[in-house]
Amino acid sequence: MFLERLQDPDWLEPLRAAELIKLPEPQSPWAVAALTGPNRLLPDERLVELLGQLLNDVQALDRADRPAPSFEIMRNAAWLGPVGHRVVVAVLRQYPTEEWAHMMAMSAASGLDDSDPLHMAAADAVIGNESRHEGGYRTKQVLAHLVGGVTPTNVRERFELLAHKCRRLASSERAKYVVTDVTALTVDGWDDDEPLVLVANALARLVATARDMGVPNSWMLELVSRIPGEWGERLECQVLAGANEIGRNDKVAHLVRRLRSETATGDDRLLLDGLTPFSSEEILELRDALGQPAPPPPSSDRGPLGVNWARAWRWSMILPSGVLVGWDEAIAAVAAIHGQPDPTALDRPMRNAVFSHGFSPYPPEDLAAIEPLAAAELAAAWRPSAGDAWGVSARELARSIESVVKDDPVAWIDSPAEIVRVLREPVYINHYLRGLKASVAKLPPSTGTAVLRAVALIRAERWPPTTLGRDDYDYESDWTGVDSAVVELIDALADRDADLDDHLDHCWSLAGKAASDLPEDLGSVESYADAARHDDPLSRALRSSAGCDGVE
Repeated sequence: MFLERLQDPDWLEPLRAAELIKLPEPQSPWAVAALTGPNRLLPDERLVELLGQLLNDVQALDRADRPAPSFEIMRNAAWLGPVGHRVVVAVLRQYPTEEWAHMMAMSAASGLDDSDPLHMAAADAVIGNESRHEGGYRTKQVLAHLVGGVTPTNVRERFELLAHKCRRLASSERAKYVVTDVTALTVDGWDDDEPLVLVANALARLVATARDMGVPNSWMLELVSRIPGEWGERLECQVLAGANEIGRNDKVAHLVRRLRSETATGDDRLLLDGLTPFSSEEILELRDALGQPAPPPPSSDRGPLGVNWARAWRWSMILPSGVLVGWDEAIAAVAAIHGQPDPTALDRPMRNAVFSHGFSPYPPEDLAAIEPLAAAELAAAWRPSAGDAWGVSARELARSIESVVKDDPVAWIDSPAEIVRVLREPVYINHYLRGLKASVAKLPPSTGTAVLRAVALIRAERWPPTTLGRDDYDYESDWTGVDSAVVELIDALADRDADLDDHLDHCWSLAGKAASDLPEDLGSVESYADAARHDDPLSRALRSSAGCDGVE
């Protein structure tokens, strides 16, 4: 009661000295929340200073004990609005890989103008650190804010962040398994949840905007040229195609390098169209890069085609005829099997999701045709078998559940505790809750109490997960994803003014419990193989409030 009425900030230090203001303790109300609530009387700047001091105190704790109080400090700082964002960002940079930190930062940034620096900090943390189970959901959100909020003042910083993220993702072991499209990176319709694809698309779209805002093409080219493999080469095409101050020789040289690729892309066509017509010397240079047809294989080998014939067939979609001299028979042989190369394929994004994400044993339309409880029973009874087609998994079945719930949430909210009991497995319950969150606007305000009954059941039972696949990408081996989905659903219900008034303490307890259940900070910043401005420990230290104070 005293803290709620406190108006004199000079009391804060004596209260800290007397340990009446201290770090939050597990399962106990935190006195500081009385200072930062909606009826606060102290100056916000002084409260932010207090939270910053408490955040420094957290470092004296064992590493395993730090996440829970850090979460509370972050949450209270978010209540203070923009003035508290520097504390939000400080916590976010200490826990860049943690879902609870991502969620809190993105919640604090909601409603802010896209140019606000908090979106930059959220993007820095989320991109490359989001759980694969999220399907790129948060990455898509932060990228939309990042690109949508570009201004002449922040364009370089945001372009540089995306270039560094793309570089790190393209350097990872996982990059070799990412399916790429042949359409230009700027074309809408790429169907992929992979962070590498999402970041490369966003960066490519940002090239023209940055150029219009006066960013030198040479500076952008230097950044994207550091991105390894085809991703970097295609982004170079995007920069070079509109770079009037970069010499023609440099552009032709890049096209020559691109001819080593197995296929032409829309990005190559963009660069090539800007160079047409070619001089006779340039035609010879491109012809040398394409090479000559390899001899056809012996009849005993697999297939009748030379090793480089298909590459020339694909590139013939865009190359001038003068470059293809000597290739007529080889290209015709490939066309006899696969048809004529179709340049319009460079304008039609393919659907990678069918290949990369697999299939559900029960598609959404099958589940939607029966009552929700029966659909839940059908899903819960399914088990993988050796006879399943490639890609059939519990994860895809869970996505089918999410799709059906999202389309008809009212039917699936009639008895959520019973639905949860029947679904039982974390992977199904996680996607069930996410389906409700996606369509929370369609739910009646009375939904809150029923949802919290289901949440109570989840927290009480914690059924041992069944092994439903090879690894935790096919299913979920623990309840971490469910806990995150619970907090996000409650947040969405609160935004809809659902009937949570009698359960607010329980809701905050769930959020705090989610924080305290998380593993200790793994320090993944130090493990970045590609330490660049936005990723290395030194830069993070310098950008922190403590680091800035030290520099000054």
